[in-house]
Amino acid sequence: MKNTAAHTDLHHVFAADATVNSSRGDKDFDEGGNAHHECEECRTDGDSWEPPDDIKGDLARVLFYMAVRYEGNDSSGADDLELVNRVTDSRTPFLGVLSTLLE
Repeated sequence: MKNTAAHTDLHHVFAADATVNSSRGDKDFDEGGNAHHECEECRTDGDSWEPPDDIKGDLARVLFYMAVRYEGNDSSGADDLELVNRVTDSRTPFLGVLSTLLE
């Protein structure tokens, strides 16, 4: 059985509207798209999600923490999350878009 430590890490858990969170799904963080009907500050397209400006820094910090903490080679058994500079396939332990997260 795969260890789910990364999925239950409290740094990874945010309060969110269920419908808005479901719309984000596994999309990468990037800029642009159309406003979400329940979160007009959120933008989305077919493969990416832009959160509201007031939480972008918090989300980026969490993702950098997760990428460092869960390297995949420690006792947690978690996937090795890698932040990459492209839109990714949701079935891989990669998450983008790095340049957007750094910004």
